[in-house]
Amino acid sequence: RARNACTPCRERKRKCDGKEPCHSCAKANYECKYDHRPRTRRPARKSHSEKSCESSQTKPTVMAAQSTPQRLSTDINSAGVLAKRLGLPLTDSTVPGGLRLFAWNLGIRETHSEYLSPLPLREILTVVNMQELAAVYFAEVHTAYNFMDRDMVDAAIESIPDQQLFDPLQCVCLGIAALACLFSPQPNDIETQIVHSARATLEYSTTLEIPSVDHVTGWLLRVLYLRLTSSPHAAWMASCTLMHMVETTNLHLEPSGGAPTATSTSHSADFRRRLYCVSQIFHMWISYDYGRSRVNLRGASCSLPTEGWTADHVTVWQLSDALDVDKYLDATELEGLLRKAVALNLSHPLLQLKRCSIGMCIYRRLRVSGRTVTSDAITQVLQLATEGVDTAMDLASKRSPWWHIAHVPFQVICVLLAIDTRPALEGVKKSFRALQVISGCYGTNVLKEAVASASCIIRVQLQRKREEYDLLKSMAG
Repeated sequence: RARNACTPCRERKRKCDGKEPCHSCAKANYECKYDHRPRTRRPARKSHSEKSCESSQTKPTVMAAQSTPQRLSTDINSAGVLAKRLGLPLTDSTVPGGLRLFAWNLGIRETHSEYLSPLPLREILTVVNMQELAAVYFAEVHTAYNFMDRDMVDAAIESIPDQQLFDPLQCVCLGIAALACLFSPQPNDIETQIVHSARATLEYSTTLEIPSVDHVTGWLLRVLYLRLTSSPHAAWMASCTLMHMVETTNLHLEPSGGAPTATSTSHSADFRRRLYCVSQIFHMWISYDYGRSRVNLRGASCSLPTEGWTADHVTVWQLSDALDVDKYLDATELEGLLRKAVALNLSHPLLQLKRCSIGMCIYRRLRVSGRTVTSDAITQVLQLATEGVDTAMDLASKRSPWWHIAHVPFQVICVLLAIDTRPALEGVKKSFRALQVISGCYGTNVLKEAVASASCIIRVQLQRKREEYDLLKSMAG
């Protein structure tokens, strides 16, 4: 060990090379600090009476010298951090937090800066139009994220002619309509008006003393829409607001606990559980992917749903929650999570892509754990990577708008380059070609930038290998 190890390495009992930053801190994304005070001899033993006299003076000093265990960096789960370590320049002062993220979504919608006066849904769509959009929503979104009640939605649509703009049910209907527009293209002016009206109703809900469960549902639909169409910062901010609304309505508390859940009492206990858990999982992954803190609700007691969720759905939620940066996981525990992810039997392609994202995240955590990743774990990561890229290609051929289609192949490219074995590099070739095809399918600037960024990372790694080759050649010669 280096004679003067840095503070994080001493606390974590890791080997330190004495550099600034040292290799261990740079790899784990810790802030490398050194204590440059000269070493002193241990003071001579003192009598019991001397200790008693000085205890009141020395105790504060001792407590001040003790430091809390080093926490993992907030962005440890983000794919962007690995891309940066592989050589992609990601720092940008114009981006909140300074970290640019590529392939965040497909870039299928441009941000509209003009202001539109919000309108009630009855002035935008007919009941029949809304029923058609609801059918699209339940066919495309509900099958993956089961948190809505079809009967409740049908009843809400029937009452559209009587609803005012700021009625709670307007949040739900407008949110469903906005998402359905992504899967069943409508005239641009119609979708834009729906989105602006939905935002206005939700902003109004934040001013209410007691919002309802329907407002929370509207916010979750809004988060979904922003994750599909907008920037990481916009999606994360909306997801934070969503969690605050969850707390305001006590959805994080088990319904049977006796606490009031919201002003609305028409929703079943299992509906509230599904709404809470899906809200949680979206907030988790937006925070993980963006490298931001989660909103943790103290005293949360809501149990996982028992209706509408399979055991594998529950496992996806549990795996996601286990990856919280505030929860320390050693290499053995991380590899256990990886085995659970591989064992999942998920029929919906979107959840298959989520499983791949979980696997890539676990590998990134393993990589900075300070331990050698086992060959079994590498094999499992390669399996998830192959399946994820194949699924993304299949969804791209159908012009699906899900963000995973771009996000997963880009993650896979970075992870496989980091693994750096022959099978992994063969996977890079396939994944990069898939990203190029996906970019051609959608033709957006966001995807063109993702392809260029992946190409940049590959060139950096190629240059590194050339330098290593030249070094070995010089020694052999």
